[in-house]
Amino acid sequence: MHYRLLLTLALTILLALFNACGGGAGGETGDGSGSSSACTPDIPVSAGLFTSPPTNIANIADVIPLGNMNPGGGHVIPVNHMYLSYPFPAGGGALSYLVHAMASGRIFMLMRDTVSSSTDYDYSIYINHTCSVTSYFIHLHGLSRRIQDYIAAHAIPWQDISGSGAGPWIMFFGQPGGAPMLNVSAGEELGITKNYSHSWDAGVIDKRYLSGSFINASANRYPHFSDFMPLFLSVTVDMSVYPFLGNQYLNAGCFIDYMSSAGGLKAAWFGKLSSTPQDCGRVGWDSLGYLQGVWFNPAIDTIGLKMDHEVAALSIVPDNLNPTTKVQVGWGNASNGSTIPSLALLDPSAWTPPISGVTQISNPFKTYMDNASVAVVNPNPANVKVGVTVCYDLQYNSSGGTRYNYIMFHMTDSTTLKVKYEPTEQLALQCRTLLPLPLPDASWKTYIR
Repeated sequence: MHYRLLLTLALTILLALFNACGGGAGGETGDGSGSSSACTPDIPVSAGLFTSPPTNIANIADVIPLGNMNPGGGHVIPVNHMYLSYPFPAGGGALSYLVHAMASGRIFMLMRDTVSSSTDYDYSIYINHTCSVTSYFIHLHGLSRRIQDYIAAHAIPWQDISGSGAGPWIMFFGQPGGAPMLNVSAGEELGITKNYSHSWDAGVIDKRYLSGSFINASANRYPHFSDFMPLFLSVTVDMSVYPFLGNQYLNAGCFIDYMSSAGGLKAAWFGKLSSTPQDCGRVGWDSLGYLQGVWFNPAIDTIGLKMDHEVAALSIVPDNLNPTTKVQVGWGNASNGSTIPSLALLDPSAWTPPISGVTQISNPFKTYMDNASVAVVNPNPANVKVGVTVCYDLQYNSSGGTRYNYIMFHMTDSTTLKVKYEPTEQLALQCRTLLPLPLPDASWKTYIR
Protein backbone atom coordinates (compact mmCIF):
# COMPACT_ATOMS: atom_id res chain seq x y z
CA MET A 1 0.00 0.00 0.00
CA HIS A 2 1.31 3.45 -0.91
CA TYR A 3 0.49 5.12 2.41
CA ARG A 4 2.22 8.41 1.47
CA LEU A 5 -0.01 8.75 -1.57
CA LEU A 6 -3.13 7.73 0.32
CA LEU A 7 -2.41 10.03 3.20
CA THR A 8 -1.86 12.95 0.88
CA LEU A 9 -5.32 12.29 -0.47
CA ALA A 10 -6.92 11.81 2.90
CA LEU A 11 -5.23 14.71 4.61
CA THR A 12 -6.13 17.23 1.97
CA ILE A 13 -9.66 16.15 2.77
CA LEU A 14 -8.95 17.19 6.33
CA LEU A 15 -8.73 20.77 5.21
CA ALA A 16 -12.50 20.73 5.31
CA LEU A 17 -12.35 20.59 9.07
CA PHE A 18 -11.97 24.30 9.62
CA ASN A 19 -13.53 25.73 6.51
CA ALA A 20 -16.79 26.53 8.31
CA CYS A 21 -15.68 28.65 11.23
CA GLY A 22 -13.71 25.91 12.86
CA GLY A 23 -10.62 28.07 13.25
CA GLY A 24 -9.06 31.40 12.56
CA ALA A 25 -6.79 33.95 14.10
CA GLY A 26 -8.53 34.39 17.44
CA GLY A 27 -7.11 35.50 20.76
CA GLU A 28 -3.67 34.51 21.91
CA THR A 29 -2.16 32.93 24.96
CA GLY A 30 1.27 33.64 26.27
CA ASP A 31 2.85 31.04 24.00
CA GLY A 32 1.31 32.50 20.88
CA SER A 33 -1.31 29.84 20.48
CA GLY A 34 -4.88 30.62 19.57
CA SER A 35 -7.31 30.60 22.49
CA SER A 36 -10.53 31.41 20.67
CA SER A 37 -12.51 29.04 18.48
CA ALA A 38 -14.17 31.91 16.63
CA CYS A 39 -13.08 32.19 13.04
CA THR A 40 -11.79 35.28 11.28
CA PRO A 41 -14.44 36.85 9.01
CA ASP A 42 -14.01 36.33 5.29
CA ILE A 43 -12.99 39.01 2.85
CA PRO A 44 -13.52 38.97 -0.94
CA VAL A 45 -10.95 36.93 -2.84
CA SER A 46 -9.98 40.04 -4.80
CA ALA A 47 -9.09 41.84 -1.56
CA GLY A 48 -5.83 39.90 -1.32
CA LEU A 49 -5.88 37.76 1.82
CA PHE A 50 -2.40 36.37 1.10
CA THR A 51 0.13 39.14 1.62
CA SER A 52 3.25 36.96 1.62
CA PRO A 53 4.56 34.51 -1.01
CA PRO A 54 4.95 30.84 -0.03
CA THR A 55 8.66 31.17 -0.79
CA ASN A 56 11.00 33.59 -2.51
CA ILE A 57 9.85 33.57 -6.13
CA ALA A 58 13.45 32.95 -7.20
CA ASN A 59 13.16 29.54 -5.50
CA ILE A 60 10.77 28.15 -8.11
CA ALA A 61 11.01 27.51 -11.84
CA ASP A 62 7.28 27.65 -12.51
CA VAL A 63 3.84 26.96 -11.03
CA ILE A 64 1.83 24.05 -12.45
CA PRO A 65 -1.91 24.86 -12.38
CA LEU A 66 -4.76 22.93 -10.83
CA GLY A 67 -5.97 19.90 -12.76
CA ASN A 68 -2.74 18.01 -13.31
CA MET A 69 -3.10 14.24 -13.68
CA ASN A 70 -0.73 11.44 -12.62
CA PRO A 71 -2.52 8.05 -12.69
CA GLY A 72 0.65 6.21 -11.68
CA GLY A 73 0.81 8.38 -8.57
CA GLY A 74 -2.85 7.90 -7.72
CA HIS A 75 -4.06 11.21 -9.20
CA VAL A 76 -6.71 10.12 -11.70
CA ILE A 77 -9.17 12.87 -10.82
CA PRO A 78 -7.60 16.25 -11.80
CA VAL A 79 -5.33 17.31 -8.94
CA ASN A 80 -6.72 19.75 -6.39
CA HIS A 81 -3.50 21.58 -5.56
CA MET A 82 -0.76 23.36 -7.46
CA TYR A 83 2.86 22.33 -7.92
CA LEU A 84 5.81 24.63 -7.29
CA SER A 85 8.68 23.35 -9.39
CA TYR A 86 12.19 23.45 -7.95
CA PRO A 87 14.75 25.38 -10.03
CA PHE A 88 17.00 22.31 -9.84
CA PRO A 89 14.59 19.37 -9.61
CA ALA A 90 15.26 15.84 -8.43
CA GLY A 91 18.56 16.84 -6.87
CA GLY A 92 18.52 14.32 -4.05
CA GLY A 93 17.58 16.95 -1.46
CA ALA A 94 20.87 18.80 -1.83
CA LEU A 95 19.16 22.21 -2.03
CA SER A 96 16.68 23.61 0.49
CA TYR A 97 14.26 26.54 0.32
CA LEU A 98 12.41 28.42 3.06
CA VAL A 99 8.59 28.10 3.14
CA HIS A 100 6.43 30.88 4.63
CA ALA A 101 2.82 31.34 5.72
CA MET A 102 0.96 33.33 3.07
CA ALA A 103 -1.36 34.96 5.60
CA SER A 104 -1.95 35.01 9.34
CA GLY A 105 -3.86 32.02 10.63
CA ARG A 106 -3.68 28.98 12.87
CA ILE A 107 -1.99 25.65 12.31
CA PHE A 108 -4.42 22.86 13.11
CA MET A 109 -2.66 19.81 11.74
CA LEU A 110 0.69 18.41 10.66
CA MET A 111 1.54 15.21 8.87
CA ARG A 112 4.83 13.46 8.35
CA ASP A 113 6.18 10.46 6.49
CA THR A 114 9.61 9.07 5.77
CA VAL A 115 11.72 9.98 2.75
CA SER A 116 13.46 7.07 1.09
CA SER A 117 17.28 7.11 1.35
CA SER A 118 17.18 10.07 3.74
CA THR A 119 16.97 10.86 7.43
CA ASP A 120 14.52 13.70 6.65
CA TYR A 121 10.81 13.46 7.22
CA ASP A 122 8.33 14.61 4.60
CA TYR A 123 5.94 17.05 6.31
CA SER A 124 2.61 18.60 5.39
CA ILE A 125 1.22 21.62 7.21
CA TYR A 126 -2.38 22.92 7.33
CA ILE A 127 -3.37 26.48 8.27
CA ASN A 128 -6.83 27.95 8.72
CA HIS A 129 -7.06 31.66 7.84
CA THR A 130 -10.74 32.66 7.84
CA CYS A 131 -14.18 31.11 8.24
CA SER A 132 -13.88 29.76 4.69
CA VAL A 133 -10.22 29.68 3.66
CA THR A 134 -7.54 27.16 4.55
CA SER A 135 -4.11 26.75 2.95
CA TYR A 136 -1.73 23.83 3.03
CA PHE A 137 1.75 22.83 1.91
CA ILE A 138 2.95 19.30 1.14
CA HIS A 139 6.58 18.09 0.93
CA LEU A 140 8.33 20.15 3.56
CA HIS A 141 11.46 18.47 4.90
CA GLY A 142 11.96 20.38 8.12
CA LEU A 143 9.78 22.42 10.50
CA SER A 144 10.66 25.82 11.90
CA ARG A 145 12.22 26.01 15.34
CA ARG A 146 9.08 27.73 16.69
CA ILE A 147 6.84 24.87 15.55
CA GLN A 148 9.27 22.28 16.92
CA ASP A 149 9.44 24.04 20.29
CA TYR A 150 5.63 24.29 20.46
CA ILE A 151 5.25 20.57 19.82
CA ALA A 152 7.85 19.75 22.48
CA ALA A 153 6.43 22.14 25.07
CA HIS A 154 2.91 20.72 24.75
CA ALA A 155 3.96 17.09 24.24
CA ILE A 156 1.61 16.79 21.25
CA PRO A 157 1.64 13.15 20.05
CA TRP A 158 2.23 11.92 16.52
CA GLN A 159 -0.47 9.36 15.68
CA ASP A 160 0.32 6.49 13.32
CA ILE A 161 -2.30 6.36 10.58
CA SER A 162 -1.31 2.87 9.41
CA GLY A 163 -1.36 1.19 12.81
CA SER A 164 1.92 -0.48 11.84
CA GLY A 165 4.26 1.72 13.85
CA ALA A 166 6.02 2.78 10.66
CA GLY A 167 3.79 5.74 9.77
CA PRO A 168 2.70 7.91 8.18
CA TRP A 169 1.77 10.02 11.20
CA ILE A 170 -0.76 12.80 11.95
CA MET A 171 -0.61 15.49 14.62
CA PHE A 172 -3.69 17.52 15.60
CA PHE A 173 -3.73 20.93 17.29
CA GLY A 174 -6.87 22.33 18.89
CA GLN A 175 -8.32 19.07 20.19
CA PRO A 176 -10.32 19.24 23.43
CA GLY A 177 -7.96 19.03 26.38
CA GLY A 178 -4.91 19.34 24.15
CA ALA A 179 -2.67 22.07 22.83
CA PRO A 180 -4.46 24.97 21.13
CA MET A 181 -3.98 25.68 17.48
CA LEU A 182 -0.78 27.61 16.87
CA ASN A 183 -1.07 31.17 15.58
CA VAL A 184 1.24 32.14 12.72
CA SER A 185 1.78 35.49 11.04
CA ALA A 186 1.92 36.33 7.35
CA GLY A 187 5.46 35.74 6.13
CA GLU A 188 6.44 33.63 9.14
CA GLU A 189 8.86 30.80 8.43
CA LEU A 190 7.14 27.42 8.56
CA GLY A 191 10.04 25.19 7.54
CA ILE A 192 12.06 24.16 4.51
CA THR A 193 11.50 22.09 1.40
CA LYS A 194 14.29 20.17 -0.35
CA ASN A 195 14.58 19.16 -3.98
CA TYR A 196 14.12 15.41 -3.57
CA SER A 197 11.59 15.42 -6.42
CA HIS A 198 10.39 17.73 -9.19
CA SER A 199 8.19 19.97 -7.05
CA TRP A 200 6.35 20.63 -3.81
CA ASP A 201 2.66 21.38 -3.33
CA ALA A 202 0.55 24.39 -2.37
CA GLY A 203 -3.21 24.17 -1.96
CA VAL A 204 -6.22 26.22 -0.91
CA ILE A 205 -9.69 25.16 0.17
CA ASP A 206 -12.41 27.83 0.09
CA LYS A 207 -15.91 26.64 0.92
CA ARG A 208 -17.38 29.68 -0.90
CA TYR A 209 -15.85 28.58 -4.20
CA LEU A 210 -16.71 25.70 -6.57
CA SER A 211 -13.72 24.53 -8.62
CA GLY A 212 -15.58 23.92 -11.87
CA SER A 213 -18.52 21.62 -12.50
CA PHE A 214 -19.21 18.25 -10.89
CA ILE A 215 -21.98 15.74 -11.65
CA ASN A 216 -23.11 13.49 -8.79
CA ALA A 217 -20.53 14.74 -6.30
CA SER A 218 -21.28 11.92 -3.85
CA ALA A 219 -19.14 10.90 -0.89
CA ASN A 220 -17.85 7.83 -2.73
CA ARG A 221 -16.57 10.01 -5.57
CA TYR A 222 -15.48 13.15 -3.69
CA PRO A 223 -15.36 12.17 0.00
CA HIS A 224 -15.13 14.38 3.06
CA PHE A 225 -12.74 13.69 5.89
CA SER A 226 -15.54 12.45 8.11
CA ASP A 227 -16.11 9.64 5.60
CA PHE A 228 -12.45 8.59 5.76
CA MET A 229 -11.89 8.78 9.47
CA PRO A 230 -12.96 5.18 10.23
CA LEU A 231 -10.22 4.00 7.86
CA PHE A 232 -7.46 5.72 9.86
CA LEU A 233 -5.99 3.08 12.12
CA SER A 234 -4.77 3.96 15.63
CA VAL A 235 -5.83 7.61 15.27
CA THR A 236 -7.79 9.37 17.99
CA VAL A 237 -9.67 12.58 17.26
CA ASP A 238 -12.81 14.13 18.67
CA MET A 239 -15.08 14.39 15.64
CA SER A 240 -17.66 16.51 17.44
CA VAL A 241 -15.54 19.66 17.31
CA TYR A 242 -15.26 19.67 13.52
CA PRO A 243 -17.91 21.07 11.16
CA PHE A 244 -16.94 19.00 8.09
CA LEU A 245 -17.82 21.63 5.55
CA GLY A 246 -15.81 22.27 2.42
CA ASN A 247 -14.20 19.63 0.22
CA GLN A 248 -10.67 19.28 -1.11
CA TYR A 249 -11.88 18.56 -4.66
CA LEU A 250 -15.04 20.62 -4.97
CA ASN A 251 -13.69 23.72 -3.24
CA ALA A 252 -10.07 23.71 -4.45
CA GLY A 253 -8.77 27.21 -5.06
CA CYS A 254 -5.70 28.73 -6.69
CA PHE A 255 -3.41 30.36 -4.12
CA ILE A 256 -2.41 33.04 -6.62
CA ASP A 257 -6.02 34.28 -6.81
CA TYR A 258 -5.85 35.08 -3.08
CA MET A 259 -2.62 37.08 -3.28
CA SER A 260 -2.48 40.80 -2.70
CA SER A 261 -1.80 43.00 -5.73
CA ALA A 262 0.38 45.29 -3.60
CA GLY A 263 3.97 45.50 -4.75
CA GLY A 264 3.24 43.38 -7.80
CA LEU A 265 3.02 40.18 -5.70
CA LYS A 266 0.04 38.67 -7.49
CA ALA A 267 1.21 39.67 -10.97
CA ALA A 268 4.67 38.19 -10.42
CA TRP A 269 3.33 34.83 -9.32
CA PHE A 270 0.69 34.75 -12.06
CA GLY A 271 3.56 35.17 -14.48
CA LYS A 272 5.06 31.91 -13.19
CA LEU A 273 2.07 29.81 -14.31
CA SER A 274 3.28 27.22 -16.83
CA SER A 275 0.06 26.90 -18.82
CA THR A 276 -0.65 28.34 -22.27
CA PRO A 277 -2.59 30.58 -22.00
CA GLN A 278 -1.61 31.29 -18.41
CA ASP A 279 -4.43 30.21 -16.12
CA CYS A 280 -4.89 28.78 -12.62
CA GLY A 281 -6.76 25.72 -13.89
CA ARG A 282 -9.63 23.89 -12.20
CA VAL A 283 -10.62 20.46 -10.91
CA GLY A 284 -14.18 19.88 -12.14
CA TRP A 285 -14.85 19.57 -15.88
CA ASP A 286 -18.09 17.56 -15.93
CA SER A 287 -20.56 18.50 -18.66
CA LEU A 288 -23.94 16.75 -18.53
CA GLY A 289 -24.75 15.08 -21.84
CA TYR A 290 -21.17 15.38 -23.08
CA LEU A 291 -18.04 13.23 -22.79
CA GLN A 292 -15.89 15.75 -20.93
CA GLY A 293 -15.24 15.17 -17.24
CA VAL A 294 -14.73 12.35 -14.74
CA TRP A 295 -16.45 8.95 -14.92
CA PHE A 296 -16.45 6.07 -12.44
CA ASN A 297 -16.62 2.31 -12.26
CA PRO A 298 -20.23 1.58 -11.14
CA ALA A 299 -18.77 -0.50 -8.28
CA ILE A 300 -17.83 2.80 -6.60
CA ASP A 301 -21.43 3.00 -5.33
CA THR A 302 -21.58 -0.51 -3.87
CA ILE A 303 -18.12 -1.51 -2.70
CA GLY A 304 -17.82 1.00 0.14
CA LEU A 305 -15.40 3.89 0.51
CA LYS A 306 -11.71 3.08 0.11
CA MET A 307 -8.76 5.42 0.46
CA ASP A 308 -7.67 4.48 -3.06
CA HIS A 309 -11.07 5.30 -4.56
CA GLU A 310 -9.50 7.15 -7.52
CA VAL A 311 -8.54 3.75 -8.96
CA ALA A 312 -12.19 3.58 -10.03
CA ALA A 313 -12.03 6.86 -11.97
CA LEU A 314 -11.61 7.70 -15.65
CA SER A 315 -10.89 11.31 -16.60
CA ILE A 316 -11.30 12.91 -20.03
CA VAL A 317 -10.50 16.58 -19.46
CA PRO A 318 -8.58 19.52 -20.94
CA ASP A 319 -4.83 19.35 -20.39
CA ASN A 320 -4.03 21.71 -17.52
CA LEU A 321 -0.95 23.04 -19.37
CA ASN A 322 -2.60 23.41 -22.80
CA PRO A 323 -6.36 23.47 -22.11
CA THR A 324 -7.42 24.90 -25.48
CA THR A 325 -5.39 22.55 -27.68
CA LYS A 326 -4.89 19.25 -25.82
CA VAL A 327 -7.04 16.72 -23.99
CA GLN A 328 -5.69 14.45 -21.26
CA VAL A 329 -7.06 10.96 -20.65
CA GLY A 330 -6.17 8.79 -17.67
CA TRP A 331 -7.60 6.01 -15.54
CA GLY A 332 -6.95 3.98 -12.43
CA ASN A 333 -3.97 1.68 -12.25
CA ALA A 334 -4.54 -1.54 -10.32
CA SER A 335 -0.85 -2.22 -9.92
CA ASN A 336 -0.22 0.98 -7.92
CA GLY A 337 -0.83 -0.47 -4.49
CA SER A 338 -4.59 -0.69 -4.89
CA THR A 339 -6.50 -2.67 -2.30
CA ILE A 340 -9.20 -3.37 -4.89
CA PRO A 341 -7.60 -4.01 -8.29
CA SER A 342 -10.97 -4.73 -9.89
CA LEU A 343 -11.87 -1.04 -9.58
CA ALA A 344 -9.43 -0.36 -12.42
CA LEU A 345 -11.65 -1.51 -15.27
CA LEU A 346 -9.17 -0.60 -18.00
CA ASP A 347 -6.01 -1.97 -16.38
CA PRO A 348 -4.94 -5.11 -18.31
CA SER A 349 -3.04 -6.35 -15.25
CA ALA A 350 -6.39 -6.66 -13.47
CA TRP A 351 -8.14 -8.50 -16.31
CA THR A 352 -8.75 -12.24 -16.32
CA PRO A 353 -6.40 -13.48 -17.62
CA PRO A 354 -4.09 -10.52 -16.96
CA ILE A 355 -2.02 -8.84 -19.65
CA SER A 356 1.42 -8.06 -18.28
CA GLY A 357 3.99 -5.48 -19.32
CA VAL A 358 1.51 -2.69 -20.04
CA THR A 359 3.11 0.27 -18.28
CA GLN A 360 1.84 3.17 -20.35
CA ILE A 361 -1.44 3.38 -18.42
CA SER A 362 0.38 4.86 -15.42
CA ASN A 363 0.69 8.13 -17.34
CA PRO A 364 -1.91 10.62 -18.52
CA PHE A 365 -2.22 10.56 -22.28
CA LYS A 366 -2.08 14.07 -23.73
CA THR A 367 -3.41 14.38 -27.26
CA TYR A 368 -3.90 17.35 -29.58
CA MET A 369 -7.64 17.62 -30.03
CA ASP A 370 -9.76 18.42 -33.07
CA ASN A 371 -12.12 21.23 -32.09
CA ALA A 372 -14.47 20.66 -35.01
CA SER A 373 -17.95 19.98 -33.66
CA VAL A 374 -18.35 16.80 -35.77
CA ALA A 375 -14.88 15.34 -35.10
CA VAL A 376 -14.77 11.68 -34.01
CA VAL A 377 -10.97 11.22 -33.98
CA ASN A 378 -9.30 13.03 -31.06
CA PRO A 379 -12.27 15.36 -30.62
CA ASN A 380 -12.76 18.07 -28.04
CA PRO A 381 -14.63 16.05 -25.36
CA ALA A 382 -16.82 19.09 -24.67
CA ASN A 383 -18.34 18.54 -28.13
CA VAL A 384 -19.00 14.78 -27.91
CA LYS A 385 -22.69 13.96 -27.42
CA VAL A 386 -24.71 10.87 -26.55
CA GLY A 387 -24.89 8.20 -29.26
CA VAL A 388 -21.57 8.99 -30.99
CA THR A 389 -18.49 6.73 -30.95
CA VAL A 390 -15.19 8.60 -30.76
CA CYS A 391 -11.56 7.45 -30.71
CA TYR A 392 -8.43 8.91 -29.13
CA ASP A 393 -4.90 8.04 -30.20
CA LEU A 394 -2.69 7.33 -27.20
CA GLN A 395 1.02 8.00 -27.63
CA TYR A 396 3.69 6.82 -25.23
CA ASN A 397 7.34 5.76 -25.08
CA SER A 398 8.33 2.11 -24.84
CA SER A 399 11.67 0.34 -24.84
CA GLY A 400 11.44 0.22 -28.63
CA GLY A 401 10.65 3.91 -29.05
CA THR A 402 7.42 5.83 -29.62
CA ARG A 403 4.34 3.59 -29.70
CA TYR A 404 0.58 4.05 -30.04
CA ASN A 405 -2.66 2.45 -29.01
CA TYR A 406 -6.17 3.78 -28.75
CA ILE A 407 -9.29 4.14 -26.64
CA MET A 408 -12.89 4.50 -27.85
CA PHE A 409 -15.85 6.06 -26.03
CA HIS A 410 -19.60 5.91 -26.62
CA MET A 411 -22.20 7.45 -24.31
CA THR A 412 -25.42 5.45 -24.36
CA ASP A 413 -27.09 8.14 -22.27
CA SER A 414 -26.02 11.26 -20.34
CA THR A 415 -24.71 9.26 -17.37
CA THR A 416 -23.51 5.98 -18.94
CA LEU A 417 -20.26 5.58 -20.88
CA LYS A 418 -19.05 2.53 -22.82
CA VAL A 419 -15.26 2.22 -23.18
CA LYS A 420 -13.00 0.09 -25.39
CA TYR A 421 -9.27 0.24 -24.65
CA GLU A 422 -6.73 -1.50 -26.89
CA PRO A 423 -3.40 -2.01 -25.03
CA THR A 424 -1.45 -3.62 -27.90
CA GLU A 425 1.56 -1.57 -28.97
CA GLN A 426 1.35 -0.19 -32.50
CA LEU A 427 3.94 1.58 -34.64
CA ALA A 428 1.52 4.17 -36.03
CA LEU A 429 -1.61 6.10 -35.12
CA GLN A 430 -4.64 3.84 -35.14
CA CYS A 431 -7.91 5.78 -34.84
CA ARG A 432 -8.31 6.81 -38.50
CA THR A 433 -7.64 3.23 -39.62
CA LEU A 434 -10.70 2.16 -37.62
CA LEU A 435 -13.18 4.45 -39.41
CA PRO A 436 -16.12 4.07 -39.46
CA LEU A 437 -15.98 3.59 -35.71
CA PRO A 438 -18.02 0.70 -34.29
CA LEU A 439 -20.90 0.70 -31.86
CA PRO A 440 -20.22 -0.83 -28.41
CA ASP A 441 -20.56 -4.57 -27.87
CA ALA A 442 -20.38 -6.81 -24.79
CA SER A 443 -16.59 -6.47 -24.59
CA TRP A 444 -16.75 -2.73 -23.80
CA LYS A 445 -16.43 -1.62 -20.18
CA THR A 446 -19.11 0.52 -18.52
CA TYR A 447 -18.51 3.72 -16.54
CA ILE A 448 -21.04 6.08 -14.97
CA ARG A 449 -21.25 9.65 -13.71
